[in-house]
Amino acid sequence: LTMLGKGDLADDVDCLGPLVAGDTVFVGTHGGGLLRYKGADTARLMSRHGLPSDRIFALVADGQDRVWMS
Repeated sequence: LTMLGKGDLADDVDCLGPLVAGDTVFVGTHGGGLLRYKGADTARLMSRHGLPSDRIFALVADGQDRVWMS
């Protein structure tokens, strides 16, 4: 995995999600939102983007290329 920037993954990873659509990995953090790694592209999703919280406790895929989180 490629890090987004200094301290991104070191700031407490709470959960590592399943592969979705073959090449996407989700990482839930303790206050840093949801990290998405898709091939060489990375993105961070947080409460300011619509998530209810920046802390992600668990991730699960539903078999339809959707990821659910708590």
